[in-house]
Amino acid sequence: MAQKIQILSGLTIDQIAAGEVIEQPASVVKELIENALDAGATRIEVETRGGGLQLIRVADNGCGMGREDLLLSIERHATSKLRAFDDLETLSTMGFRGEALASIAAISRFSIESAEEGGEGTLLQLEGGAHLSVRPSMRQRGTTIEVHSLFYNVPARRKFQKSAAHCGAEITRAVTALALAFPKVGFRLVQQEKEILHLQPLPKAAPLEALLTRLPDLLGEEFSRLALPVDWQEGGVRCLGVVVQPEATRPSRTGQHLVLNRRPVVAPGLQHAVKQAFGTRIDPQRYPQFMLHFELPLRLVDLNVHPQKKEVRLRDEQAARSLLMCAVREALEKSEGRIRYREPILAREESQLPSYSWIAREESSPSSLPPVQLPIEGLLKEKEEPLDRPLALFRSYLLVERSGKLFALHLRRAAQRICYERLLGSEESPEVQGLLLPQPFSFSLNETQQLEPLLPQLASMGLLLRPFGPKTLLLEALPKEIEPCQVQSMLARILEESLSPKEQSPFRERIARRLSAHAGSINYSLPQAIEILRQLSCCRESTISPFQTAIWIEIDGLSE
Repeated sequence: MAQKIQILSGLTIDQIAAGEVIEQPASVVKELIENALDAGATRIEVETRGGGLQLIRVADNGCGMGREDLLLSIERHATSKLRAFDDLETLSTMGFRGEALASIAAISRFSIESAEEGGEGTLLQLEGGAHLSVRPSMRQRGTTIEVHSLFYNVPARRKFQKSAAHCGAEITRAVTALALAFPKVGFRLVQQEKEILHLQPLPKAAPLEALLTRLPDLLGEEFSRLALPVDWQEGGVRCLGVVVQPEATRPSRTGQHLVLNRRPVVAPGLQHAVKQAFGTRIDPQRYPQFMLHFELPLRLVDLNVHPQKKEVRLRDEQAARSLLMCAVREALEKSEGRIRYREPILAREESQLPSYSWIAREESSPSSLPPVQLPIEGLLKEKEEPLDRPLALFRSYLLVERSGKLFALHLRRAAQRICYERLLGSEESPEVQGLLLPQPFSFSLNETQQLEPLLPQLASMGLLLRPFGPKTLLLEALPKEIEPCQVQSMLARILEESLSPKEQSPFRERIARRLSAHAGSINYSLPQAIEILRQLSCCRESTISPFQTAIWIEIDGLSE
């Protein structure tokens, strides 16, 4: 019988290992920057072409390597950061995966050039993990790694890579996160021969001072202008960074940046703790913005729960959350003496019509009902006999008689349905209102880069924005149902959905749904309500809102 169990080749093992470490070009950039940081680099330059699929080049001024170490660095399970398993408990470097360089080299045309202080440089070239050449070079102290033709020999993985623009935006996100985590280190990012970012090293600055200096370039002028400093310490725990004033919340977590023991991480429990610290200062349906460095004793943090260490596990999460809340609360309380907060306006769905049984009970006492607007007849065209006969305006509902029964038309949901179908072109092109003076909106560097590819789709739906510098978009026109003050929040939602959509509907429909969410209001005049009823009758779907909620509500007990 043929043998069924076989030992995989070293190349195959490296390609499989690459799948754990390298999801996309940004994963390679992250790995190489982390190696540079562990090498003590104070300047790191990143250059990419084709979203990193054609070229990734990372150069640093770290300690570098001699010839023997350089040859070992691309071997599997080779590392300078770990000696025994127990060392994992107290690991303080950015990484230790010995297969990182070997895995990257296995799926690319790879070169690494390095030199120690005062030593001779060495250049090593590989293709698909196989050595091509090793020779002396003129490199001064530091290391330069070039990755060409990423995934060229793994066509299945390359096939599933997203567009060059998307990959480039993810690279910007990775560099931004690490530049925030190491604010004293200088970073330069060049994509498609265009300089995206150039941050000078700040070796003599205090940690908080360095971070505050970096915020405008990375997270935008508005984030920096509204930032409140956090500098709190107790025992072996320290929290340092900024929280943004309560008035500048977002509808999603896109403005939250957390660094745990110098590593950018996703930690939902800690992020929620920051929100809890804001308490009633913010709407419970919205999220605060922050950029926080949280330092815990190494023994309390487990970094090995995710292959790329994006997520961490805390051995006493409740204690960590309590400490983080104390730090944020102290910063907010210190600021309240010099900052005047606006009373938060809770963003909630309008209250439902009072229970139908209540309406039935009060039918005999009209004076106890909330005021309604009458009469309707004068607003209808002469000889018009509508299928739905409007009777009265009740708060944010229009009471309508239909086939002898009484219904309440939810006016805001109806307006959202009308707007949604108009934006998708089911009736006509969206009506656009131009702005006399374009309105600027500030975003972080990588958010602006991620939004730019979406601008043509937004423009086709009446929302006309154009880039104005690396971190600003100018609003020039918008659908008539949308107010300019709603655009920033709406773009944050669109950005979040474009990055990690929770549904499989076409992106154009998701944009239309997000735009229509801001249509309508909770206060209408009677003529406006009648017009919404008329427009709704022309819609393809007139019973369900774009968010799958009922537009019509039958009122039991009042029909004959």
